[in-house]
Amino acid sequence: MKKRFIISLIAVCMMVLWGCKADSDTSTEVSTVSEDNSVYLYYPSGDSIEKNGTPYQLKQPDSIIPSVEEVMTASLENYDGKLESYTYMVDDDNNVTIQIIMAEEPTREYCLLTMAAVSDTLFQMDMVQSVKLTLVNADGEALDSKLMLRNTIYHYDSASNNVEKQLKFYKAAKGGQGLEGLSGTLVLDDNVSLAENVVYKLEEINAIPEDTKVNSLHIISGVCYLDLSEEFLGDVADTKSDQVVYSVVNSLTSLTSIEKVKITVEGEEIESYRGTVDLRKPLSFNSEIIK
Repeated sequence: MKKRFIISLIAVCMMVLWGCKADSDTSTEVSTVSEDNSVYLYYPSGDSIEKNGTPYQLKQPDSIIPSVEEVMTASLENYDGKLESYTYMVDDDNNVTIQIIMAEEPTREYCLLTMAAVSDTLFQMDMVQSVKLTLVNADGEALDSKLMLRNTIYHYDSASNNVEKQLKFYKAAKGGQGLEGLSGTLVLDDNVSLAENVVYKLEEINAIPEDTKVNSLHIISGVCYLDLSEEFLGDVADTKSDQVVYSVVNSLTSLTSIEKVKITVEGEEIESYRGTVDLRKPLSFNSEIIK
């Protein structure tokens, strides 16, 4: 397949090509999420990503190649010098492949945050079918590589090793009505995010169905996108549907980085949990259910 590519921002140019596999339909016109052909530039901030308050106006909105270069070049300013340069290519099916050279050795969390920010920026252009991202250090050594699709859920806020944290959890109150708040100490797993630790703590205290697993989790602009295993649809003795759902929502929104929680099951949106609680939109902390 014929490849089209442009190299940007590197004085001594080096193009590294690698495969990008994705099932997609060929597009011929670019369409952004806004009528004025502007996109928001996302960047890492703390343990999440944020968008620049001023949208970026595309200068050539009808062409994917200059649009990708425009937003990538503009995005570099938001990374405080941590991104040195990038190269990119776009194939005939509008799959974008990007290699980013990091100016300094980043943490794993910063790598994942960078991938989340870049993909969320580019996917505002409907023409972009997929984004293959590879981060390398100054010596050209690969740090991380991922293929991002529009429905990709990625995990990036990790816990610190051997840390104990006092947190508030919510579970069904005795008597079968509402939730009660419980303060507890959580020993954080270094390989699991803080939010994921919270979900597993809820399983441990029987607030959610047994054997529920976190398939994936990411936090963007205060919204926690949480995909759980099918066991979440099971029963918890003497616990109603709203108690199960809001034990998760209220516990997670007690974390400073989370304002709302969007729950999916096995990657699929669930219209209502057990026919009771609407899960089609992100849910906020529910104070009315607390006893």
